[in-house]
Amino acid sequence: MKFNKTHAIFALSCAILCLLPACVLSAQSLSRPEKDAVPAAASSSSQAEPLKRKKTPASSKVKEPEPIRLTLLAAGDNLIHDVIYQQAFSRTGGEGYSFSPLYERLQGDIAAADIAFINQETIMDDTRPPSGYPAFNTPSVMASQLAGAGFDIVNLANNHMLDLGITGLEASMDVIDGTQGLTRIGAWREGEDKTQIALAKVKGVTFAFVGFAEYTNVGGSSMYRDQIVYTDDWPIIEAQLAAARERADVVVVSVHFGTENVTVPNQAQEAFARRMNELGADIVLGHHPHMVQPVEVLEDEGGHRTLVFYSLGNFVSAQSRPDNLVGLMPIIPIEKAPDGKISVGDPLCRAVVTHYDSGMRNLSLYPLEEYSPSLADGHGVNAYGSFSLDGIRTLLKDTISNSFIVPGR
Repeated sequence: MKFNKTHAIFALSCAILCLLPACVLSAQSLSRPEKDAVPAAASSSSQAEPLKRKKTPASSKVKEPEPIRLTLLAAGDNLIHDVIYQQAFSRTGGEGYSFSPLYERLQGDIAAADIAFINQETIMDDTRPPSGYPAFNTPSVMASQLAGAGFDIVNLANNHMLDLGITGLEASMDVIDGTQGLTRIGAWREGEDKTQIALAKVKGVTFAFVGFAEYTNVGGSSMYRDQIVYTDDWPIIEAQLAAARERADVVVVSVHFGTENVTVPNQAQEAFARRMNELGADIVLGHHPHMVQPVEVLEDEGGHRTLVFYSLGNFVSAQSRPDNLVGLMPIIPIEKAPDGKISVGDPLCRAVVTHYDSGMRNLSLYPLEEYSPSLADGHGVNAYGSFSLDGIRTLLKDTISNSFIVPGR
């Protein structure tokens, strides 16, 4: 059959009219995603309310715990000769004793440390007059002025601790125990449990401090063994180290040992240090030789490391050998990881110079970096032996690793 033009137009119009509802329906289906579809129950209302979408919280990273970082500062022998307390007396016009100016150039570092240690070489007993060598006695105001300078831990275990007998030692314990901010180590009262060691908690890190002496000038190592721990008393030493290891994160051993006026540790010092490493000490602070001695790290078979200072030397004194007038004041970085692991870093050793003019007048302390050639040239010790900045540098270079030393001028 032939279709004319009119028939064709009519047929096409009918096809379009038949397809139109389907196209409209298809467009409506694409315009509403499935998750936004209105439930059938809501279709009875004149206007369906849109569903409220649940907000997905923004992703946030969980902050990893950070390690705890802090510093321990240590000073050697606070050796108060008679000229030192006499000058302290003069500063007040005879109205007491002012030792604080001795330490003022170092006070910033001491106060900035999280915990600071010092060996108090001399007894403090105000029931007797002050005295110098050989039986030392220092005015007890020294304790509060050490605290004011920023020290926290005061060791009494040294060869002068019985210079005034047991009553002098007990008086010193009273002074330290009665001074806010100070903790005593190295001496015990009669009847005290010597395994109850000194603990200090700083920034969530617990330190244990123990103090031992090789001997005293009164009775060697035989007297008052219930109140003093000597370096040959291994049952007590081992018990203290075991208690310290159990209760603390960081174990610090103060030990007064060695040979006076030498810069090299003897075999007994080295053997004692190795044993401290085996017993779990983290840091050994040695003193007594009145001169600086080497710094080294010992490691046992299990990988435990111990930072050892064989001798910090004098912190302050009025001795007359040039090498007695240079000491170490190390600043030791310590880190506690989130898992509790302790790391002791390389120390930064500030060299400290005791300066005095002729006749030991105007005695004071300088950090090496503030000490000048003109001061060294005018040092009163030049009357007894040569003293110079080059000599100080040579002493330190020959004794201590240069990587540890804060450089001078």
